[in-house]
Parts: sequence; structure tokens; C-alpha cells
Amino acid sequence: RVVHIPEALRSLAAASFVHNSQRRRGTLRPTPVFSSCDEPLGLLKAALLLVEASLPVSAVDTSEDKWDDALNEAWYQHVHNATGATELMEAAIALEGCVRPAWMRHTTCRLMACFPSRVHALKHATLGAVALRVWLLDQALLYDRLEPVEDPVPRKKPRGTPKVRKVPPGGRQ
Repeated sequence: RVVHIPEALRSLAAASFVHNSQRRRGTLRPTPVFSSCDEPLGLLKAALLLVEASLPVSAVDTSEDKWDDALNEAWYQHVHNATGATELMEAAIALEGCVRPAWMRHTTCRLMACFPSRVHALKHATLGAVALRVWLLDQALLYDRLEPVEDPVPRKKPRGTPKVRKVPPGGRQ
């Protein structure tokens, strides 16, 4: 079935891939139906759902309980029931975290690394900040890559993780 994508969302790269085969949403639910997209909150919900529905199957990191069908369904309900910017920021950050680095454009990831910390983004969430985050995620994703590949670079430890220095016997270096 062909779904009408709101005019305001047609500039997202995801809009060109949502109907393609081998999309993550194909294993869970049909292509989303976009309704109540007349106000900014509704458009942002639709944008998040569009990006998620367009993700290639292999782009989603399902290792270590990162993103499974139950979490995906909870995420979908969270977006659907969101009433403000903070809930949509939570959903955007969660979606970012489930995408394997190999499915992201390196140059856009460098720009995304300049975002405020996730805690700061959640404390000071606005619809504009969510829109920017979703738009950059959309621009970073390689929707046309379908083959499974190894992530080229292992994920770094989260900020604030202490570095462990080996101390030789005797206690001094």
C-alpha cells in the first residue's frame, strides 16, 4: 500500500526508502500512516516514525539487548503517545543509539558529535532541538546500504569512563 508522506517530510532522505524492501519495520509493522501532522509535534512524531520505518534491517544493532522487537514496540508507543519535546528527544536519542556506525556517514557523525550531551539535550529539550537531531540523523543514515558488514571501528567507551592505568609491581612508574 502506498502511504501519503506529508509535504513537510518529503525532504527527508527516509522518504525515498520507506517503501523499499528489507526495512526494519517490515518485520514488525506495516509502513506508518501519517495523521495529525498539522502541528510541529505531530510532524516530529511522523519524522521519527519515517526514519525508523526506513532503516535497513542490518542497520539496527540487536546485540546485547540493544534493540529487539519488544524495545522497538515500546519505542513506537513512546513516540505515538509523546506530548512534548522531552519525550521526542528521548525517542530520537534511543533511535540514534540503535544504529550501527557502519550505516552512518562519517562526516555527519562528526557533526552529531558536537551535540550537547544526552543529559543536557533531555534537560533542555525543545521541538527545534528535536527537529535538528532527527534531520541530522536522517542525513547521516545510509539507507541504500543493505548488506551486513562489520562495524569498522569499535564503539568508544562512554564519556566519563575512567581510564585504567597498569601499575607495575612496586606501585610506582
